Amino acid sequence: MSGHPENLIIRAGGSPLNLPEFAVIRDEINKTSHPSQPEVNWPLVESLSLTVFKTNGVDLQTAIYYTLARMQLNGLAGFTEGCELLAGVIVSEWDTLWPPQPQVRTDLLEWFHSRTGSVLRQMDFAANDLRMIYRAERALQLIIDRLQQSDLKRLPRVENLLWFFQNAAKKLEKPRQAPKPASQPVQMPPLVYLSQSEAEPEAPPPPPPPRHEPKSTADNQQRVRVQFPEEPPKGLSAWQGFGLGAMLGLLVLVGSWLLFYKPLQQQLNVMTEQPAGARLAWLYEPTLDTYATQLERLAETSPLTTWEAARALTETAEQHWPASPVQQQATRQWQQQVTARIDSVPLKGGWDTTRDQLQQLADKILLQERTRGSFTLSYLKTAIYDIQRSHGSDVPLEELLR
Repeated sequence: MSGHPENLIIRAGGSPLNLPEFAVIRDEINKTSHPSQPEVNWPLVESLSLTVFKTNGVDLQTAIYYTLARMQLNGLAGFTEGCELLAGVIVSEWDTLWPPQPQVRTDLLEWFHSRTGSVLRQMDFAANDLRMIYRAERALQLIIDRLQQSDLKRLPRVENLLWFFQNAAKKLEKPRQAPKPASQPVQMPPLVYLSQSEAEPEAPPPPPPPRHEPKSTADNQQRVRVQFPEEPPKGLSAWQGFGLGAMLGLLVLVGSWLLFYKPLQQQLNVMTEQPAGARLAWLYEPTLDTYATQLERLAETSPLTTWEAARALTETAEQHWPASPVQQQATRQWQQQVTARIDSVPLKGGWDTTRDQLQQLADKILLQERTRGSFTLSYLKTAIYDIQRSHGSDVPLEELLR
């Protein structure tokens, strides 16, 4: 690839199946299982994998092919770089990583374990390989931890690679512990692999022994820098969300009480101060404690309460809407109704008429008794009938209240 691949920034991507570069990579990888064992163009696989990363993003299958190519070209160092790339993808983008099928992911990682394991077991490691071994251990440990937290029904045997490197590190550490009783703590590099000039500016490491790592060319020194999208800002915890929701709910309740409930309560208090309003409120919600109080207030109510209330209504309406035709018509109709009721009431009620008729009959009976006169039965029946009719024409208020 042209340019500076060590400065290439890649991202997690989707399916590469429709890319021509991926088709070429897959054809080259299929040669590893061909019976005739044709030669695989590993530099081409590495170069095309970087192209896929740049154009489509990182996926699990292409990252595995890239790791295998790096290992074939650069031995332990290439395998370590590829493992760090896989660790970054699996840890950061497992939920959205392609392919999404759990079984396919398991098969790919099993294939990765078998292919790389057979090559690694043919390598011979020296003491100066410990740094790369530690990095490979770290990357494999991250991959295993994330796989154990996933939804895979069957975990791939990536742990075998971790055990292999742990045993190799123990064998290489024993000869070094004798002359150095107090070894320096191992500085673990970051997960993202940097170029040789960036990662180790003070002194480049000695070249690997030619017996287990092929000689790398200029094209094989490509480095990849992985950059994933930043995680979204952490949201509120459950308790913080609950507290914020409770506070907002309290503010809504207080605002509703001030805007709606309190004015309505004030209006209700004003209405219940009047006898009619208090009676309606008691009928809506009867209480035995206020029953006697309601009766006492009704007993103290003047018969003119309705008249006074109507007069107050008409005066208020005339003050607020003096020129309104609606107000004038309603007031006029009320005055006409009051006048008609007054005119329909007789000057004397039925009780007065009955009293006069009884007095007249009593006077006639006394007069006939003095003159030794008499009354016919028909006359008495007629007089009593007239008195009863007058008496029943108007029921006194006292009788209604009895």
